[in-house]
Formats: sequence, C-alpha cells, structure tokens
Amino acid sequence: MFTTVANVLLASTKTAFEAVSKADLERLQLPDNPEAMLKTTIFTGPMKQNDDMAKMFERVKAGG
Repeated sequence: MFTTVANVLLASTKTAFEAVSKADLERLQLPDNPEAMLKTTIFTGPMKQNDDMAKMFERVKAGG
C-alpha cells in the first residue's frame, strides 16, 4: 500500500511542479524534480505519543 500512496503523491506533486516556472522554483529554492525532494525531505519528526496515536487511530477505525 505504501508504494501506491507514494506513487500517487509523486504523480500529483510532479504535476504541480510542472505547473510552476523554473524561475519560481529557483526563487523558492525548490528543485525542478519533485522525486529528488521527496527522497530527501523529512516531513515530520518522531512523535513522542506515537503509541497513543496508533491506539486512537485503531479506535476510530473500529467506529469508536
């Protein structure tokens, strides 16, 4: 499943990057290749409450 999500994210990000001019990407200090950025970017840090969040998520999925 992760591969599918990653592929969708990459495809939609690539489309968005293609809509922006190279000059604007440079001004924003973004690469013109989103795949390179996605491979090197950390979107979130470690969560101290990861276990609690996982339990809450499972409760929500179960309808509670």
